[in-house]
Amino acid sequence: MILDIGTVVLGKYKIIDKLGVGGMAVVYHAMDETLDRDVTFKVLKEEFISDNEFVKRFRAEAKAAAKLNHQNIVRIYDYGNDGDIYYIAMEYVDGCTLKEIIQNKAPLSNEQTISVALQIAEGLMHAHNHNVIHRDIKPQNILVTKDGKHGNIKVTDFGIARAATSNTINAEAVGSVHYFSPEQARGMHTDARSDIYSLGIVMFEMITGRLPFVGDNIVEMAIKHSSEPIPDIKMLNSKASTSIIKIIDKCTRKLAAERYQNAEELINDLRLALTDPSGKFVTENNINDGKTVIATPEELQEIRNKIKDASDIIAEGDIDEADIDDDDYETEDDFESRKREKRVIIGSIALALAIISVLSFGIYYIYSNVINPTVVVPEFVNLDIESAEKLAEDKKLYLTKENINDSSVEAGIVMAQSIDEGVRVARNSRITLTVSLGSEKVPMENILDKTEEEALEILAAKNIHVDEIKYENNDRIPVGTVIRQTPPAGTEIGKDDKVVFYISLGAAEENIPVPDILGKTKEEAEAMLQQFTLKFLDEAYSDKYPAGQIAVQGVPAGTMVPYGFTITATISKGPDPALKVTEETTAEPTTEYIAAPIEPVKRAVSIPVIPDFVGNPPTKTIIVDADTGEEVVKDEDGRIPIGVKTRLAIVEDNEYLEKTYLVKAVAIDAENTRILYEKYVAGSEFPFSINDQIDKNTTYKIYLDNAVILEREEKY
Repeated sequence: MILDIGTVVLGKYKIIDKLGVGGMAVVYHAMDETLDRDVTFKVLKEEFISDNEFVKRFRAEAKAAAKLNHQNIVRIYDYGNDGDIYYIAMEYVDGCTLKEIIQNKAPLSNEQTISVALQIAEGLMHAHNHNVIHRDIKPQNILVTKDGKHGNIKVTDFGIARAATSNTINAEAVGSVHYFSPEQARGMHTDARSDIYSLGIVMFEMITGRLPFVGDNIVEMAIKHSSEPIPDIKMLNSKASTSIIKIIDKCTRKLAAERYQNAEELINDLRLALTDPSGKFVTENNINDGKTVIATPEELQEIRNKIKDASDIIAEGDIDEADIDDDDYETEDDFESRKREKRVIIGSIALALAIISVLSFGIYYIYSNVINPTVVVPEFVNLDIESAEKLAEDKKLYLTKENINDSSVEAGIVMAQSIDEGVRVARNSRITLTVSLGSEKVPMENILDKTEEEALEILAAKNIHVDEIKYENNDRIPVGTVIRQTPPAGTEIGKDDKVVFYISLGAAEENIPVPDILGKTKEEAEAMLQQFTLKFLDEAYSDKYPAGQIAVQGVPAGTMVPYGFTITATISKGPDPALKVTEETTAEPTTEYIAAPIEPVKRAVSIPVIPDFVGNPPTKTIIVDADTGEEVVKDEDGRIPIGVKTRLAIVEDNEYLEKTYLVKAVAIDAENTRILYEKYVAGSEFPFSINDQIDKNTTYKIYLDNAVILEREEKY
């Protein structure tokens, strides 16, 4: 049924735009004027209105999906018919399909692939828990929203979904041939594991940018889904993580019993894959030894039932003459004639079944051994590479190698293989072997007497990982420098060897007192504070200290602080000329002058502003080039350049130096509250001090981005 723009259906759904045409329905963007919300309005095509089967399927879609309420599933708001208009009103998603994303952006990164797959699996788990199997999972049925609220992936189009029951067998609609499961291809029982298979194919397409199987017709596609292994993902995308490859492999096993048995199992592994690229957590449900496929108990029972049904028809001895009603036949000859006729029919059926079985076996044999010969993958792990290559040549398999350093495995020994032993694959299939290069040895650098920062830079440049930094007192080695290192300089070390170095904290005494530098010159103060870090702030006027002398010190004299602590100081510019009293020409001061209140002498105080990150900068984990130690720059799609060997490194996060922070200083005494300071300060400007003068006990509070970092009382 084609609707014109502006048409109002049921008095409330106003058609705004036509979005597209599917196999069964025309899809519109509409406005629900009653609830004032956008909806996707799906209308059954006119040629199907008179077809009861299509109407039934259309209603089944709505009924199956209407019971689902999940952030990763498109919501069904309403369904029914208005005369000849059979409709479904559903959640309107402003975005695009995953297929469009794949066509424009694939291959996607490992993180993007996992994120999308997680959200699809979350939606499927909700549907499966409500006994609804989708049966048509494909990128065209996955919508990607623009805003990303509550997850940006939504599963739609439960067009061939139906309630999962024990007799959900041989569904007429089997979904899109590029994504359907082997059991769908054979018209067999389908359950939640069929959706998991299809999701595995979608993941393959996301991570490689191509479909695993292509063909000219449905029969060819069915054969490939049922018998061919999926292509080697590493050959198509070298950046694909082992965890993703293993997850896709488990999702797309030919036997449903070897796949993830439910969406929850898949979700758990996808979450682990975000932090563990090795895929060691992916367990095997392998029941295929390369020779015999062992059926599950459910499949065996199903086979028994089918055999019993066939036996009831074919076995002549099972025809019980006592069960035949004589009243249905006029004469005994007629009875015998009909009995012979029935036997002929049964014999014909048996012969036809036998011929079909022989032809099927012949076709399979010719396909497997002539058209597309297969071999069983041998075990390459623990073989030396020369033996592995000879074995692959004998088996007519093509090898590619991925070399890595590993001190636990002798150089030249195969550590892993991309396709497991026992799996049957097409002849000349590619298999990637991971081969050990042994331990990569480098000489340990000499970092004695270097600062902690210098030591880390030297070791990072040589790709040496530091396992631990320890600190201890030492009265001979300057604070902050390396006392000793393990292993010693020049020692040959591999990536698994533990590297530790020790930093001096100075003498055994934990803290030392700050000397009094008030009234001292800059040079005198520097000489007195050699055990500290001295930072001079802008000069300020002072009535107490002449120009050139220290008027304010950030940390009061006598305060116990660690060696190397930063002490701020302010040099006096002398008295403020604006406050100087002009001498009167008269001999006696005026009455007004005598009556003026006498200001008490005030005490100068200085409050330090020292955030936690000063002296203890934050760190971050970055991806660096394993050879150069330089941070890897990703491309505009967030992907690491091809061929770059990477590792993780922990480095100082200097971004805090460029950030600005709102600093606010408040002085509180018995009479009032004063705001001494309030402005944005760059991280590179810390530490500094805020000066004040008091004539009574005063409490100071320093705020950093509205959080209190210091509260201190100064006595008058």
